[in-house]
Amino acid sequence: MPSTSVDGYTLTVAGKLTPGQSGELTVDIAGGDEQGSDVQRYEGAYVHVTAIHAQTLAFADLTPLDSDQRGPEFDVPAKLSKSGDWRLFIEFQTGGQLHTAAITIAL
Repeated sequence: MPSTSVDGYTLTVAGKLTPGQSGELTVDIAGGDEQGSDVQRYEGAYVHVTAIHAQTLAFADLTPLDSDQRGPEFDVPAKLSKSGDWRLFIEFQTGGQLHTAAITIAL
């Protein structure tokens, strides 16, 4: 499972996706004062994920399944069109501060 750290938080992405088919990713946010449960709503959701294909620059804007999920795990529906490497940019907010983490996944 790919993971990265940003601003004292560790993010891990799990899930198995098949190119061109609907699937689901789980974003786990650990750290901070409350082990990821201190994530605040930002622009209508607790996490926002943008995926960009490394070779073609195709992109997908992914929205969480349940905008009321409070964390530390967030389910995000995903349909990525092509195989290859996808760079995920994950935004979340804590204490009024916006954080952006980047993780690469391979399909």
